[in-house]
Amino acid sequence: MSMSFLTAVNRLLRINGIIRGDTDPLATFSDTAHNSTSQIAQISIQDEISELTSRGLLPYQHKIQQVITLATNTRTYSFPTDFIQMWGDPPFFLDTVQNYMIYQYPGGEDQLRNEIYNYRTQYGAPMSFYFELTTAPKVSFFLVPDASVNGRVLNYDYSASVNVLVEADVIPLATVDQQYAFCDMAERRFKFLFEGKIDTPIDQDPVYREARARLYALLKGKQPSTHYGSVYTGNRASWGI
Repeated sequence: MSMSFLTAVNRLLRINGIIRGDTDPLATFSDTAHNSTSQIAQISIQDEISELTSRGLLPYQHKIQQVITLATNTRTYSFPTDFIQMWGDPPFFLDTVQNYMIYQYPGGEDQLRNEIYNYRTQYGAPMSFYFELTTAPKVSFFLVPDASVNGRVLNYDYSASVNVLVEADVIPLATVDQQYAFCDMAERRFKFLFEGKIDTPIDQDPVYREARARLYALLKGKQPSTHYGSVYTGNRASWGI
């Protein structure tokens, strides 16, 4: 069951007593009632989604088998508009013809420039990639693709933006329990913003930390260990985690 952005905002306002009793919940973000607190709640939810996205924890954000098609003498290529970062550690492009992986140049473009001054005009089959430091997400290849690889497809995975903007946008969590735990996290951030506790690290709040631990446990997709310590099975030992 999905939860809309609007539903999450109303849940935050109810938890904090902004909406109580028979008070009608918000129907849209343009409602004049509780408008300022609604905006704080929206920011709190968006910030929490950004936090989870930065940790690679949201299942909706993983886009697989995306493609870049190489073109002769074309060094730079654009990522999709919802691109945040490449997936994996380390990230790579897969050359589906030669079946080999193209990794980031160690040190990025700055190091490449120092080591190979004419890197922008050396042509051949790409050996590595580096990110372009532009306002839009782009990637470039070294060597610059030549005619021998024209039309070749490179596959890659990436983290996509799953943040929310309008009322009907869906909170990017799959289950009700995950959604409720997320709202408990966002509610604490709302409380900190609403009360002006901008100088207090939210990580120090025990309620926030408990809700975050609960969400992380739910995102694992498996039962947590019921014991801690070594368990001996024959000649092997394992640890509860």
